[in-house]
Amino acid sequence: MKLRAIEESSLVALFLLGRKDAKTSIVEMAVQLAARYQFQKGPQQLSELTADKVVFELGSFDGVTIQAFEIYNDGIVVKAFHNSDVLDRFVDDLKAWIEAELGGSVIETHAVNRMYTSRLMVEMNDHALHILDGLSSINEMITSHVENATGQRAEFLPFGFITAPDESLIAGMKPIPFRLERRNGLGFATKLFFSAAPLKTDAHIEVLNAIERL
Repeated sequence: MKLRAIEESSLVALFLLGRKDAKTSIVEMAVQLAARYQFQKGPQQLSELTADKVVFELGSFDGVTIQAFEIYNDGIVVKAFHNSDVLDRFVDDLKAWIEAELGGSVIETHAVNRMYTSRLMVEMNDHALHILDGLSSINEMITSHVENATGQRAEFLPFGFITAPDESLIAGMKPIPFRLERRNGLGFATKLFFSAAPLKTDAHIEVLNAIERL
C-alpha cells in the first residue's frame, strides 16, 4: 500500500474556555491568535467573533499549513492536509498558550474529548477487495441484467465497502464510517483508492495495510 495523498485530517477537541484575566478583550485575543499562528483569513467584525462559529483559515504551525481552525461554544475543529499528529500538537500548543499568555483557563468537559477524521488517497493491490469475493455471483447477476437492458457488457466488480458502528449505542461524538472504495472517475487499473476513517492518520494507514494483507 502506498500513501498518495492526505486529502484531509481533522480533529474535534471538546473543552470550554474560562477567563481568569478580563483585561484581554475578545478582539485582542483574536488579533493575537491570528498573529501567533499566521492565519491569513479570519473574522473582521465583532459580530463574527461572537457568532456560534468563528473561523480562521490558512495558518501555520510547525511548518505545516492549518487549512481551517473553527471555534464553537463547546470546542474547536482543526483541519490540515497533513498527518493528524500535527493537529494534536497544535491543540496542545493552543491550550498552553491560552493559559500562559492570555490569562484564560481550559476546562475539560468530556472524558472522550478528541475525535479524529482521516481522508486518504492510496494505491493498493486489487487483492485488497478480494474480501468481497463472496459477492461474485451477485455481481455477475447485475452485469447480466445491465447487458440485457443496454446491449453492452461492463463487468461489475467490487468497488469498495463501508463499515460503521451502531450510533444508537454511542453517546457524545459519533465516529464517521470507515470507507474504502476505488477512486471515483478513474479506471480500475490505476489501483487508486479513497479511504475515510474516524482515526488518526497513522492508525488509518495501519488498518489499510492490514486490509491489503488479507
